[in-house]
Amino acid sequence: MNVIQKMREDWNRRAKSDANYYVAFAGERQDEEEFLATAAEVVPTLESQFFRLPPASTESRRALDIGCGPGRLMIPMSRHFGEVHGVDISEEMVALARQKLARIPNAHVHVNSGSDLRMFDDGYFDLVYSWIVFQHIPSKEVVLGYLREAQRVLKPGGILVCQLRGLSPIDTELKPGLETWTGCWFSGEELVAFALAEKFSLVFLSGLETQYTVTVFRKRLRSETRPERIVLKDVTAAKNGEPRIPTRGPDAAVSLWLDGFPDDGDLAEFPVLFGGQFQTGCFVSPVSEGGGCQLNAVLPHGIQPGIVPVRLSHGGAPVTVSCEIEVFPAPPRDPKVMRVTDRINPAAHNRIENDGIKVMVQDVEDPAEVSFTVSGRQAGFVLMDCADPITSTYIFGFPTPRGIKKGPNRLTVRVGRRELEAIEIAIL
Repeated sequence: MNVIQKMREDWNRRAKSDANYYVAFAGERQDEEEFLATAAEVVPTLESQFFRLPPASTESRRALDIGCGPGRLMIPMSRHFGEVHGVDISEEMVALARQKLARIPNAHVHVNSGSDLRMFDDGYFDLVYSWIVFQHIPSKEVVLGYLREAQRVLKPGGILVCQLRGLSPIDTELKPGLETWTGCWFSGEELVAFALAEKFSLVFLSGLETQYTVTVFRKRLRSETRPERIVLKDVTAAKNGEPRIPTRGPDAAVSLWLDGFPDDGDLAEFPVLFGGQFQTGCFVSPVSEGGGCQLNAVLPHGIQPGIVPVRLSHGGAPVTVSCEIEVFPAPPRDPKVMRVTDRINPAAHNRIENDGIKVMVQDVEDPAEVSFTVSGRQAGFVLMDCADPITSTYIFGFPTPRGIKKGPNRLTVRVGRRELEAIEIAIL
């Protein structure tokens, strides 16, 4: 059985078993209202990129959902477009989507081959999007093929917004038979290399080295690239426009204010130089008629406090003069528990329904120093994922310790020798 056949078989089985759970992963046997409510966590991310869409009326715009499942995102997205299409490899998922979308006349769903978009003409869509889909495809070549196909079916200036897995799986995810759940993952370097090779402009990049890497690609208008025309006017803190940033944390990012930037210029083609260290940016704005734009980049690891020259580069060499930013020492770390949920149902806050606990802790320097007890019993077999390397946020998961009684319990988190505030949880 090849990878496409395996994907179709597995996702048909999951659709029959509990489609809502496997699509939204927010608890088993969700009712319809609970399931559709999970779209509210995703749609704002998609809508935040609409400012990049080519000018057009709502009625004339078209969008495509790759891996639409039972239509969870198509329902809210249909209000923004004259046509919204969805494709899925699973006939069972598409049948469910047709039921849910029956009263939305501008929504259309299709079973596709599982590796291409051949049913659509070149330049048909303004927006292509995909969420929590590519992370389940076990073949990188299939995922990259979808990205190429998205570029083909987009109009010039149209955008692809998609989530990819940017973190290698833990050992328990690598068991035989889980390939179409664990899927494949991409490094930032691989995404940059793809954008350069395909001339598919990378204009937004976040969540590197996490399970939820978000990318935005823009189909080029085929304008001329003239790096020598670019002028760097200023460099400021991305958060507040100040001339200084800390060495780490969410505020450790700069904005480069540019003139003469090409319409098709992107993050892959124009890395930022901090001193002598190259860094791929995370955001570039649309370019004004005069070539003005804003390009943001996170401060690279290892930059020491002091005055740091910042320049734009192209082809491995600087193309602008430098502007300086002051880098100051970040404040001492202050780890905090951000969230405690059930291991399966992330909507179950401080309520453990399935004999396992997940804890999100922010501002952790060394995750190996984090430990947990529940009502005095030490947690064992703790698994860890990085949720956000910029804020040093990690998600820890572990089984409920043996001997813990149902009902109210106290969760204690320690980071090194420091004990954080205890949290009351209910174990059901």
